[in-house]
Amino acid sequence: NSLTLLMLANEYFKAQRWSDTVAILRDYLARAADEGAAYRLLGLSLRRLGDEPAARQAFLQGAETARRHRHDGMANELESQAEG
Repeated sequence: NSLTLLMLANEYFKAQRWSDTVAILRDYLARAADEGAAYRLLGLSLRRLGDEPAARQAFLQGAETARRHRHDGMANELESQAEG
């Protein structure tokens, strides 16, 4: 169930379990049509793991996804996150 994966990722994120968060979010994103929010958690987790290139890519993918769903505010925020 993709919703369960997203909920689990949120709990791992709160517990600062960055690697677990990344793994669950990648699984979730492979299964679900997210509108952008999961990419924020993915990017932040990757950044905390020290993988800045992957974090930037996650933020940019999230921004693109958010724009497709007409979530321009979220897209702008994700683009800002991508810049650092």
